[in-house]
Amino acid sequence: WEYLSPAFETMYGLPREAVLQGDHLAAWTELMLPEDRPRVLEGLARARQGERDSFDFRIIRRSDGSLRWLRIRSFPMIDETGRVQRIGGISQDITALVSATEHQKLLLAELQHRVRNTLAVIRSIIRRTGDSSDSIEDFASHLEGRITALSRVQSAITRDPFAGFDLAQLIADELRASAAREDEQFSLAGPPLRIRAKAAESIGLAVHELVTNALKFGALTRPRGFISIGWRLDGSEDSGWIVLDWSETGMSGHPIAAHRQGFGTVLLEQMLPYDVGARVTRRFEPSGLRCEIRLPARDILKR
Repeated sequence: WEYLSPAFETMYGLPREAVLQGDHLAAWTELMLPEDRPRVLEGLARARQGERDSFDFRIIRRSDGSLRWLRIRSFPMIDETGRVQRIGGISQDITALVSATEHQKLLLAELQHRVRNTLAVIRSIIRRTGDSSDSIEDFASHLEGRITALSRVQSAITRDPFAGFDLAQLIADELRASAAREDEQFSLAGPPLRIRAKAAESIGLAVHELVTNALKFGALTRPRGFISIGWRLDGSEDSGWIVLDWSETGMSGHPIAAHRQGFGTVLLEQMLPYDVGARVTRRFEPSGLRCEIRLPARDILKR
């Protein structure tokens, strides 16, 4: 080698003198992962034949032991007779680019998985809504509300599918979407918990059904009606439960009861247990509906 720029020392983590003595090519290729060396030598051979080339290879940087991806663009230097006299090369550390590309592939795979799951949920919502609707208008109204509830969760998940979903935000969004006023018509109390995306879909739909029921038959139909929603972690994150308690008051003298097996009942008593392993208990007390949902923490919480 005739020249090696100072940037070599930053990229490889060792002084230039390490490869500028003796067999330059052997000293350089020994810095690479063995499986990448043939491609590098092939690229140099092409340059010797007068061709340009670009190839990637990996090294273990000597200064910190980190794996680095490098890209080199080799090109022949030709004299006035057309013969290759030298080979030039421009190297670039592309580790961040490779990492970003891999992350993008992971996000795409996650997105594809999410789309398939979401379509399956939508098909189930359509079928169940149709089974429990008395008219086309009833079907359209309920379907729109449920799809909107699902889209609210999806919108938040799409922003960062790996961050998890804040349980308090999930519940509050459904209540605020119904124009319910915090502190006047509902209250939230519980520790900060982030839950997995799949669980957020199911829990979001369950909360939507509880809110819809409160708007039609429960606490949100009465001037003094109130909903207290609390949650707690009962036990450890590995073997305990997230206990969500939905308690409506202000219905004294206006008792409510489940008149039929509607979508909300099916979702709470069948779909939620199936989807996320929940245990649901509902009681129609004189003051209003009381619903306790127990969710397995290990399967629900985002780690």
